[in-house]
Amino acid sequence: MMVFTTTRKPMVSPHIPATGSYDVYIYKPVAKDADNHAKIEIKYADGISTKYLDYSTGKPGWVLLGTYKLIKGDTNYIRNYSNTPGRNTIADAIAITPPDAHLVLP
Repeated sequence: MMVFTTTRKPMVSPHIPATGSYDVYIYKPVAKDADNHAKIEIKYADGISTKYLDYSTGKPGWVLLGTYKLIKGDTNYIRNYSNTPGRNTIADAIAITPPDAHLVLP
């Protein structure tokens, strides 16, 4: 498992050791003034996937963004955008694991 903190960085470009399929997670903190429709982009081998996440409600914890073919090196990225005017986008960490790792994230 690779974990990358996202403090002060809306974009993380992890170093991927080998091209292959990986599960991509984001740690979702919750704050009532946070963005309720944050945009998350995942750049991977086949293009860019877009997901949306509500940071203003629910329980904090790891959220699986999906399984993606990531390319060896630093060309992939996960970008977290504020998508709602006046709201902040927050995230604590990104985790990338092989899909067969069966890891339980805290």
